[in-house]
Amino acid sequence: MIQGLCHICGKPAMHVCSICGNAACDEHYVANLRACTKCASKGRDRKREIPDELTPKRFRV
Repeated sequence: MIQGLCHICGKPAMHVCSICGNAACDEHYVANLRACTKCASKGRDRKREIPDELTPKRFRV
């Protein structure tokens, strides 16, 4: 079920970020964190570890 448009790229989104509540497409969603890549890259959920292999290279520090 489409949840709207991805807040990062504008493509149809199938997920909702559990941190910010915005819609996210498959490309911009980290399933095991239930978060969009924007929130995952900012470390907005400090209780979860974000493995490098799940964070897109452009967001790595």
